[in-house]
Amino acid sequence: MLGQIRKKLVRLPEGTLGSLYDLLEKLTGPNRRMWLSNLNKFLRKEPCLELLKYISSFFIKLEPGPFIVREHFVVDTSDEAKVKISKLGDNFCEWMLDLVEEQPPTEVNICCHELLEKSEDRQIITKLGGEQKVETTLYAIFALMKKQRNGERGVLLTNCDQANIFYVRNVKNVLRAVRVIWYGGGWCVSAFLVEDPYRWRAGYQVFSTNFLES
Repeated sequence: MLGQIRKKLVRLPEGTLGSLYDLLEKLTGPNRRMWLSNLNKFLRKEPCLELLKYISSFFIKLEPGPFIVREHFVVDTSDEAKVKISKLGDNFCEWMLDLVEEQPPTEVNICCHELLEKSEDRQIITKLGGEQKVETTLYAIFALMKKQRNGERGVLLTNCDQANIFYVRNVKNVLRAVRVIWYGGGWCVSAFLVEDPYRWRAGYQVFSTNFLES
């Protein structure tokens, strides 16, 4: 590998990697494993960014009894609405509205991560430890939306060009990606196939039940 590095350094324009002393310090310092890994990816022309950055974790209190999705996820942006919802996507209505979630009288821990580079759902799910680790519930999503019912600042991003991504099982027990954004005076909720090759943009937030250590 060192031979590859030397050849690569010779070919690079002067000043591309900063001072040689700085580079040597990075490759021999306490974080040398990370820098060597990133340099190895650079040599193989792979992205060097970490996929996710941990932001925070918090508890959501769940009330006892079933959570009937159809009774809570209703398009309504009036001042009387428990949660202002401006739109429900067609896939969400087809896959999720008939879902009834049984919630125990307890709290659930939710973790929030920032997406650092464009990524497909399967990449994110694998990074967070698999489907069981990323899976959340529509009850938890609704509780978060309720805390920001008017688009106030909070855990969820409220800029219309930034999304909050969750993973929830539908009525057929199939994991789906659920996107929540603030748009048109309310929350817009849509559902997507996790097998879809579409890549979510950097800067989006991903929620799961698993804490990803850096």
